[in-house]
Amino acid sequence: MARSPHITCVGEALIVLAAQRGPLETAESFVRGAAGAEVNVATTLAALGISTSIITRVGADGFGRYLSAHLAEAGVDISAVLADTARPTGLYVKQRGAGS
Repeated sequence: MARSPHITCVGEALIVLAAQRGPLETAESFVRGAAGAEVNVATTLAALGISTSIITRVGADGFGRYLSAHLAEAGVDISAVLADTARPTGLYVKQRGAGS
């Protein structure tokens, strides 16, 4: 009997803070989201019904807890997600629309 495939993604899970449209210096609000190629691939595979896990490290902080919950809710096995007490979760800021 053939087993269904299992995919494990390995890499950095990130937080993205996407600014409102326009240049960053005028942005007054940001939307938080999960990011990182491995996170995107893992959640997409899980949505397609493929057994998926991720190996990554996040900070033992609110952003790390958010990423772990986001992945788990998407159906990704997070048993190999480590919470690092010495380093924060990685994040980046994204400018949307034309900036000057």
